[in-house]
Amino acid sequence: MLLGLLCLLGSADAWAQQVSGTVRDAQTGDPLPGVNVVVKGTTLGTATDLEGRYSLTVPSLQDTLVFSFVGYETHEEPIAGRSVVEVMLESTAIQGREIVVIGYGMQRRESLTGSVATISTDQLAQLAKIPVPSVVHMLQGVVPGVQLLDGGNRPGRNALDLLVRGQGTLGRGDPGDKGASRPLIIVDGIADEITSLNPDDIESITVLKDAAAASIYGARAANGVILITTKRGRVSDKPQISYSGYVGIQDITAWPKRVDIATYMKLANVARENLLKWCLDGRDPTARTSDDCYNNPNYAPRYTEDYIQNTLSGTDPDRYPNNEWVDAIFSPDLIQEHSLQISGGNVWAKYLLSLSYMDEKGLMPNTGANWYRLRLNTDFQASERLNGGLNISGSRLWDVIPAENWASTFYIVHDTPPTRRTRYSDGTYGLNLFGRSPLASAEISGDEQRIWWDATVTGRLNYEIVDWGELQFLAAFNYGTMDWKFFRTDPAFIKEYPPEGYYWGPNFGENRDSWWIETTLRTQFNYNYALGSTHSFSGVIGYEQIRNTSEEFRAWRDRFYNNELRFLNMGDPANDGNLGFGSEWALRSWYGRLSYTLLDRYLLEFNARYDGSSRFAKGHRYGFFPSVSVGWRISSESFFRVDWIDELKIRASWGQLGNQDVPLYSYYPAVNLNTPYYLGDASGPQALGGAITDLVNEKLTWETTTVTNIGLDATFFDGRFNFTAEVYKRLTDDILLRLPIPAMVGRGAPFQNAGAVENKGWEVNIGWQDVINDFSYRIDFNLSDNINKVVDLAGTGPYILGGNLDRRIVEVGTAINSWYGWEAIGGRGGAFGVGAGRALGGGSRRSGSYRAPLENNQLKDGELPVGCSCGGPSCTLGMQVAGSTVRLPGAGGNRPRFCQRDTRGLLT
Repeated sequence: MLLGLLCLLGSADAWAQQVSGTVRDAQTGDPLPGVNVVVKGTTLGTATDLEGRYSLTVPSLQDTLVFSFVGYETHEEPIAGRSVVEVMLESTAIQGREIVVIGYGMQRRESLTGSVATISTDQLAQLAKIPVPSVVHMLQGVVPGVQLLDGGNRPGRNALDLLVRGQGTLGRGDPGDKGASRPLIIVDGIADEITSLNPDDIESITVLKDAAAASIYGARAANGVILITTKRGRVSDKPQISYSGYVGIQDITAWPKRVDIATYMKLANVARENLLKWCLDGRDPTARTSDDCYNNPNYAPRYTEDYIQNTLSGTDPDRYPNNEWVDAIFSPDLIQEHSLQISGGNVWAKYLLSLSYMDEKGLMPNTGANWYRLRLNTDFQASERLNGGLNISGSRLWDVIPAENWASTFYIVHDTPPTRRTRYSDGTYGLNLFGRSPLASAEISGDEQRIWWDATVTGRLNYEIVDWGELQFLAAFNYGTMDWKFFRTDPAFIKEYPPEGYYWGPNFGENRDSWWIETTLRTQFNYNYALGSTHSFSGVIGYEQIRNTSEEFRAWRDRFYNNELRFLNMGDPANDGNLGFGSEWALRSWYGRLSYTLLDRYLLEFNARYDGSSRFAKGHRYGFFPSVSVGWRISSESFFRVDWIDELKIRASWGQLGNQDVPLYSYYPAVNLNTPYYLGDASGPQALGGAITDLVNEKLTWETTTVTNIGLDATFFDGRFNFTAEVYKRLTDDILLRLPIPAMVGRGAPFQNAGAVENKGWEVNIGWQDVINDFSYRIDFNLSDNINKVVDLAGTGPYILGGNLDRRIVEVGTAINSWYGWEAIGGRGGAFGVGAGRALGGGSRRSGSYRAPLENNQLKDGELPVGCSCGGPSCTLGMQVAGSTVRLPGAGGNRPRFCQRDTRGLLT
């Protein structure tokens, strides 16, 4: 029996045949490493080595080999009795057959009928070489219609606003809130934060900009959707290890140019002379005679000639300071990032492990951040029809900023003259004209520190139940925590701080601990069915539910024993406090897509989603969000015979999207348990009780966005040149507002669906890519313009937002959050010239004063000043030049749309 078994095995070996060969790029002829080579209908396979070579034992020389590789057309090659099989793979990008990730699936680019922009793997590889704090910065100037508004702010918590085709809503009932206008971010099929991603982990990015592309995400897609796919393991005979990293220096790119100290002191004296003239003109009500003006020290020269000379000599910097406050507080510092990837596997199981670390030092004392990131993506092929995967990702973020005057430090530094000492020779901090020291605030006022932990586990299982259909199950679990610690010092305990300086104490400490859990469950059926070469149907039908739960606890005390012992038990229990709260919300959805292609040139697609959200009351929780789009591939018509045009397609779409980002529990009549009551009259004792302080609106429902889009796509010269142009109109109505109610009601106004905002514009994208010998390069240029306008505020407004340094306005007919301030037509004297006009702020016109326009020698609307509102950013320009060894990025524009006169005189 043993001999028979050996004979059987020997016969099997005799039947097996060895096949080898090389896989190359069809255009360049370069060998392709990592190409999957599988015997069709089996799990037998291998992968090409670094030279593109492969060797595989096959059951029969009459089998067929399947060659597949990311970015290339899958190719089937019959062995046909050969022992050497050489294969050339066509690039999907060059041939115009690029596969694009879309909502809950993938689609060939020539079949797209919606507005979809992509960043390819090659582009991302170039973008990842540019040192940036986050993935968000990589999008600047790359995708038309996507705006990144970077407010700078601090390491680890950059003030970024990412908008797709403008700001579409007024934001959770607060016109100044842009959070509700941010796009939905989907990472490997799950909603996530883009800031937690390592740029080296990203395989592709897709931006869904119109309703035809985004309506399958329904109530979360009103502001566009960004789909991010991370890299996965590939078949290889041994683990593939790669490293990327950089170490650099970051510094302030620009700062307002300041005059030298001699000029500053002379100009300060000129200002005092002007004040003296103002007093002598009789404008000072406290000065009865001219002697009162001359004897007032506030009108005397600030610096004598001896003081100026002593300052310039620099012999006694404590008495005659000459400081540059910007250099004292802001200084260049390190930024570094390191990323390590290990990948490999076989045709049955593949993996990719990524580890990364980033450290960003702040430019001012007591600021900085660092990240640790981990990602493990695995895939398995259990049988010809069953496959699945498991993704695990995690991150830790730590950041720190000073406790005192963080937000205003930049203004304070800018307004502190160089004649004020930063620090004296004995170590004592100097003060500005208002008794503050921005340097002390940064160095010794304490700090605010945060530590974020975030982890996500996603499991996926796919089963091909028929040749044209696949059933997919997905489950995801996200868990995160945040540890927040704040401690403000008491300057009385710091000997270097002058007692006459601004007192920010007593010391105070607060701790916050929060956690959140989000689970996602999904079942969907993907199908792709063809009736010969005439009709083709594809799409998806699915069900999804999401549940989010969170809690937070806070505790605080003040008057600690000193500034070093910062544990809460070291504070005074007489002034302690605590606070705790939690929230939960859920989303239940059914969605689907049907794509129909006739003769491979007439395209029709329907998308729809039926969403139910716990954020609304019963009877108003569900919304239906449909879209329809059509396309015509003119280049596929028999009458079209233009050799140098590869693809020419026109498309149009219409659809509706929703926005469920409303305040939680807005329809519940909440009881405020911290309402003060007086026992007896107002002079009696006070107690805390409970009361309903705000009215609620149980009919509150979705904000709805209706989008119309028309586009043209074209490629020329064998895929080297591509062109896309689009025009769109996007109207959001039923926006949340708190409409005024009579004060006699005695309660706060409820939220209502009342406002409307419009965005309309156009986009153009032009690209060229080519290979010359061994040098490959690409040039991408895009230009877009968006006009944002508030259409309806239900008779309310305008809303004036911000302070004196950042005043904005929201009113019908202007862009959301337009700049708002005085309108000036120039000044009087010097370079301004002399002309008609009233000095802003009242008073007589003097040299150097700005003038407001007059009508019939009167300010408009009687004696009220004239306001000016200027629209926000609208026009964006981006340019990318990338070659085998160079990349030159660019972005510009963001110009104000208009500057419009406001004749009501709202500013006083």
